[in-house]
This record gives sequence, C-alpha cells and structure tokens, in this order.
Amino acid sequence: RSCSHGSRVHKRRLALSRCDTILGMSGIKVSIHHNKEKHELDFESPDLTIGELREAIERQLSVAQDVQQLICAGRKWVGLAFGNDVKVLDAAGPRGTKDVMGVKVVTLMLMAPAGVDGSEDVNKCEGQVNEASQRLSAIAADAQPDDARKELRVISDLLCRASEGLDCAKLVGAQKDRRRALLRRIEEVDQEVENTKKRFVIA
Repeated sequence: RSCSHGSRVHKRRLALSRCDTILGMSGIKVSIHHNKEKHELDFESPDLTIGELREAIERQLSVAQDVQQLICAGRKWVGLAFGNDVKVLDAAGPRGTKDVMGVKVVTLMLMAPAGVDGSEDVNKCEGQVNEASQRLSAIAADAQPDDARKELRVISDLLCRASEGLDCAKLVGAQKDRRRALLRRIEEVDQEVENTKKRFVIA
C-alpha cells in the first residue's frame, strides 16, 4: 500500500510540474503574412522590441529594415509610438495578441515593394550557374577542340553574367547568404573551365 501511495503522489507531482512548466512558458511567436505567404518567427524573450523584430525580419526574410511596413490589428507601426525600443507585446496590445499554450502569438502583415528581397535576381543568376555547370559536364572527353572551345566560351559568358548580376543586386539576410554561396560556386565552375581548357590544350 505504501508503495502504491508513494507512486500516486509521485505521479501527481509530475503532473503538477508539467502544468507549471506550460504555464511558465513566456516566449513569443510572431506570425508574419508577406507576399501571400505566412512566416513564423519564434523568440524566447517576452521583452522583444520592434527593433529586434525588424532585424530578424531582415535576416530571415531578406527585407531591409528601411522598407519594412508592419501592420498589426489594423494599425501601422510608424512614428514615435512604435519606435525600435518599444516592446512588440505593448505595440500589438490585446487586439493583436493571442495566448496559445503559454506562448504569446502576435500576428502581423509585412508590406514592402515587390521584389524587394532580391530573390528573383538571385534565382536568375542561380539558373545561369546551373546551366553553365550542366553544359560543362556535357562536354565529351573526345570532343573536337574547336567545339569544346565554342562551348567553353558560352559557359564563361554565363558565369560572367551571373557574377555581374550578383554584384549589382542589393541583398540582405538570407539572400545575401545565397549570393555568397553562388559566388563560391562560380569560382569552382570557373576553375573546372580552366582545367577543361588544359585538357583540350585551349589557350
């Protein structure tokens, strides 16, 4: 009996502990609607400020802070009342905040100029790099030197256009990281082009 009683007490304490843990959760989830897509950002601190949120949006959604327009519960977050030091929960207020399992959820709409994240430009450059890589792989080992030379010129032109396009693009956050990775790929493919030239004895 004593063992059974002890087991029930232990289970009751565990249940209370789990309940306290749930009630004690204090993070923030910000649900952002942008370009017909929904993005959810999680933050540990309930003291998250608008400035910190804008930094996270720039980093993860690649929308620069100076073009972000945030709207919550029908109100635009502009002016001194919505400065970078203002807490997100205070700015959202009861109308813009829901409590889900101990986590405060703030729903926002992010307005920004079309194509501001630069993803279309990066996608175009990525396509050029992919085409260059595929063309290079397709050059047969027994190809005629003149044919190989012509194809390598096309490949070099694709890489050059991709590199110039990436250099001209104004990017932040995740798209900036994509550009960095693509520039590394361009260098790698360009090195393969040089190796192929040596194979066919092309100056």
